[in-house]
Amino acid sequence: SGVVKVSAVLGKADADGNQDVTITIKIDPKYHLYANPVGNDSLKAAQTSVTFSTKLEGEPKFEYPAATKEVKDDVVGNYKTYEGSVTIKARVKRVKGDTGPLDLSVKLQACDDKSCLLPATIKVTATEK
Repeated sequence: SGVVKVSAVLGKADADGNQDVTITIKIDPKYHLYANPVGNDSLKAAQTSVTFSTKLEGEPKFEYPAATKEVKDDVVGNYKTYEGSVTIKARVKRVKGDTGPLDLSVKLQACDDKSCLLPATIKVTATEK
């Protein structure tokens, strides 16, 4: 959607095939995303998360940023959000010999003060700068 833009950049792989991925999410100023962790079990399905579709060795290690804002809500309970621009870092171990781009998806839900857009999955390809 035009509300959220996602880009991803690969760092240089080391000799063992470990590679850093930097995922940047830019959010329209009128909207927020649910942080990871969102801090509220009823909103867990809506928290921002990244998955890789390119085959990897083992599980990626993620570093989600701290929430930009903590929202107090008497109805659904308190929760944490991302606003503006946030960066998620991941460290992956590449399959031996694979040096190509990495395909990944970011699952998120954008909301403004009044309502939420439908949950979305944004697919991007991470390439080296």
